[in-house]
Amino acid sequence: MMVWPKEVKFSAASWEEAENFMRRITDRLGCSIDEGILEIVVALNLLGFPTCQSCEGHLDDGLPYPWVDLETDEFPTFRQMLEDASREGLSAAEREAKGAQLVVEAGALPTRGVLYARLEELLCTYYHQHPTIPEERRLVIHWSSPILFRLMPLCGYEAYDWDDATRAQQLSRTQAEMQAFAAFLKQLWQ
Repeated sequence: MMVWPKEVKFSAASWEEAENFMRRITDRLGCSIDEGILEIVVALNLLGFPTCQSCEGHLDDGLPYPWVDLETDEFPTFRQMLEDASREGLSAAEREAKGAQLVVEAGALPTRGVLYARLEELLCTYYHQHPTIPEERRLVIHWSSPILFRLMPLCGYEAYDWDDATRAQQLSRTQAEMQAFAAFLKQLWQ
């Protein structure tokens, strides 16, 4: 869970205002956004893509590649149902019933929302301009639910199979790719 300082209106914010705001955000352990992922978090939020979690990638802990989670408010009924199903104090039967209702609700929603489609379009434009980037290092959108999806490198799906040398090599390469996409987004925003 992120601790949000006083809100900033991203649609009217300067880059500096948005960056300063993001630098003040901390998680429940008091850790701020990793420096190596901060630029893309700022760019995404300024372009209207609300982020909720991120990591620059690490060799010693967590995932060995950078990622950013995005959250949409496009499906409020689904969000409310998810919150209801996640409440403390539910019996196993209640949790199971609410889970089944969530599955039905998710099935009735479009496969992807507007924000997902916009991000997908930006990735297509970026890779059209950079066709020589190897496919395994390209960024993809991992769909988690109608309200949550992750920007991550395609090779991240194989990360659990990497040896230490491969982890270090892929971390460096995927961080560079995430930063290059951040620069593309920043230029697009300006």
